[in-house]
Amino acid sequence: MEGGWNRSGADAKIAIIGAGTSGITAANHLKTSGYNDVVLLEANSRLGGRVMSTFTCPDTGVKEFASVPLELGPEFIHGDQNNLLLDYIKKHYPSVPLLQAAWPNYFYFGKEGKLVGEKEAEQDKELMKMIDTFEMTGDLDADLIPEETLLQVKVGQGGGGGYGSGENMAKGLDIRLNWEVAEINYEQSKIKFTPPLPALKAEATKLVKMGNAMKVILRVKTQFWPDDLWDVVCSDSLIPEFWLTPPAQALKRAKMPEYYIVGFVSGDRASRLAKLPHAEIARKMMLQLDAIFGSSSDPNPATRACTGFLVKDWAQERLARGAYTFPSPDALGKREALASPIDSRIFFSGEATQTGVNPCLQAAMETGQRAAKEAMDSLNAQKQSEKRLLPVDSVQLTPTCPAESRL
Repeated sequence: MEGGWNRSGADAKIAIIGAGTSGITAANHLKTSGYNDVVLLEANSRLGGRVMSTFTCPDTGVKEFASVPLELGPEFIHGDQNNLLLDYIKKHYPSVPLLQAAWPNYFYFGKEGKLVGEKEAEQDKELMKMIDTFEMTGDLDADLIPEETLLQVKVGQGGGGGYGSGENMAKGLDIRLNWEVAEINYEQSKIKFTPPLPALKAEATKLVKMGNAMKVILRVKTQFWPDDLWDVVCSDSLIPEFWLTPPAQALKRAKMPEYYIVGFVSGDRASRLAKLPHAEIARKMMLQLDAIFGSSSDPNPATRACTGFLVKDWAQERLARGAYTFPSPDALGKREALASPIDSRIFFSGEATQTGVNPCLQAAMETGQRAAKEAMDSLNAQKQSEKRLLPVDSVQLTPTCPAESRL
């Protein structure tokens, strides 16, 4: 950044590295606050970071794989209170339908071979004990453990949109795609800092760890599950959770030309599963669904109905290297260090810097807004002392394509 404060902030030069949800939020906050010289630098050829919608199967390249946008990254808005993302959608897209539903609404106990609906479970004390034990044993990753108070809101998908709110949020911003930052020099891992990062922050980057996640999406031609089913948590099973997408369409109970079932695996289990070929991963998910929904007259309903699949392994995404950070004993208090500014010149955002340990899109937005405010406070202070901030030209870029791309 470079100093030059005035009331409108128009003279401030600000570079934001990364055009994910957090970076886009920061840029918008600065722009609406009067900062006109703001540039977003994105190493990828697209916006959104870990938000990724597609109609195409990455394995085969078939563009007509899905008739609705499939979310390979975040898919739901978690919680309806104090949620920046939900507030943004309600403000800018008031006509977009929202489906609010408690999750999961079914449980599958692999050892017992028993599928239990939420209402049935509530009426059976023994089943409730099993569910309580299931949630406490650690069979699931921490982020999959259901909370009674947690709601998920599925954004209505229409107009070819899906969860691609990043492109809508980025309209009017100066964004350079295919620009990969090689070094940040703030005196005048993959990114070199000159001077090196402070010791506490360098330690935090190692201790706040990125976890893997994998989505396995099956396209099926016929329904073989109960009409009210949309999200199932499974114990003693390869795939710990699966759901129907889009749930709003799936719960209409009307016959559809095709359905999509999303299997979700995270953590070490995802890393182990990733060692298998994608076709084998899909086959194993079909076998699990066959075990859950099969009958004597139709023992393999999922295998019979499946017409295609796709697998997204986020550890293989070069610029992400995982899905989201996760809480761990060694990382206690390290998110604060990760979020702290350097020399009032460099400011950090992203879900990893959310001290509430909330690895969701709203955390990315909250931290982007927080970092933008920190930058503005610094500029105000610098105006008083007439110090210079980090010049934009101190960010050295390595273009991954010769042409500059802007939005």
